Amino acid sequence: MEYRLKCEILGKRIMAVIIRGIPLSLNAILWTTQKREVSFDKLYKLIQERAFSLLQNILHNVTTAIKQFLREIKRLIPTCIKNRQPSRKTTLELLEDSHALGFLT
Repeated sequence: MEYRLKCEILGKRIMAVIIRGIPLSLNAILWTTQKREVSFDKLYKLIQERAFSLLQNILHNVTTAIKQFLREIKRLIPTCIKNRQPSRKTTLELLEDSHALGFLT
């Protein structure tokens, strides 16, 4: 029982790191190409909704599960792109402005 609990906690921590890294790399690509950002919250909720299906695939075949997960992420990206609010700048726009003004070097 103790080992099962440790495995479950470790598995959740690993998935948290993986899931957190996805929007970071996507934002880097999207920002440089389209000046758009991915919402971490939206992406996380959509992944969470599909977690059981992913778990079933992992138990069946890890390689297939990873391929399916990556396909699913690509399919979810358009749903998770943040809407622009013309009345205020995005975080990345503010960072670019700060860098241009010399606040961040």
